Amino acid sequence: MNTDFLGIPKQYVKSPQKPKTKTDKAYLAYLNELAAAIEQNYHVFKNNYAIEVPENNERPKAKKLIALQEAELMSAEQDYFKITGKEYKTQWQKQVDEFNNLLPYLQRITYQQQAFGPSLNYLYVFVDENVIELIHNSLKMDKYHVQNIFSKKDLIRKLSILNIGHWDKENDLPELVMIEDGTSWTMTFEFAKGKRYIKKSFSGYMSWPLNFDDLADSLKIDF
Repeated sequence: MNTDFLGIPKQYVKSPQKPKTKTDKAYLAYLNELAAAIEQNYHVFKNNYAIEVPENNERPKAKKLIALQEAELMSAEQDYFKITGKEYKTQWQKQVDEFNNLLPYLQRITYQQQAFGPSLNYLYVFVDENVIELIHNSLKMDKYHVQNIFSKKDLIRKLSILNIGHWDKENDLPELVMIEDGTSWTMTFEFAKGKRYIKKSFSGYMSWPLNFDDLADSLKIDF
């Protein structure tokens, strides 16, 4: 991975060339290179979130690049299966599948955001076919109050395309990057599958994973 002296990936990388010969060895090498490119671009996106100059915002172009690469990876995986009869899946694709398979059992989402000022707390409770959004602002010292009501089916559909399972559990900037009075956040998904209670938590400091802005938009989070 191409990094600077702080260990931060420096730049987004393009996809490798698709193999001209349809052999299992050539396609496996191509898949591995493409998966590595996507992984690097995820890290570049996350680490650049807080330190990019707003006037030179690369995020929209980066998201488009990564989305195209993910589609390219899925197409190549299908080709590889046709050639070899074997399935190819990256570890993060398996994690995405695992997370998405839990979505029908989602019961609660909590989001806490702490900056220099007051903390902001969001709670989403799944009740029948609806999702109730409650908000608490520590500055106002009030109780949680209902802010929005969403369709459960629609929200789960939106969550399923965000590759949340690919997120790192911790999304902090490298220690040598100092940003005073920054924003820290924690998001937790709680599932009830039969007698099993499952929690998936993600957190960060001045660093947000790919598609977090889309998730925040779906949940009406101001971050």
